[in-house]
Amino acid sequence: MKASENRWLRHMGMGIEFAASFGAFVAIGWWIGRHFECNPWAMLIGAGLGFVGAMYNLIREGLKLQREVEAQRRAASKQHRGGSSGDRDRSGEHHENSR
Repeated sequence: MKASENRWLRHMGMGIEFAASFGAFVAIGWWIGRHFECNPWAMLIGAGLGFVGAMYNLIREGLKLQREVEAQRRAASKQHRGGSSGDRDRSGEHHENSR
């Protein structure tokens, strides 16, 4: 599987996860509202909690995906330059720069 296809599938999964968590919290809020006879408020609170939780997961996964893409680009750039990103000491051994 190509890396671009993998990223596309991960983005699609993030969207499905967003919708599922939001929908689940709305459904739980609706059920609590029906059970305790406070329907519009419980459902609105459930929607708010679901939105906040879904956004948290979406941002967290998006940042993780961005870090992975940047690491892949750095690795490809390093490979394109010939892998000479480190320093050589007097013995000629190659040492990676640490950040």
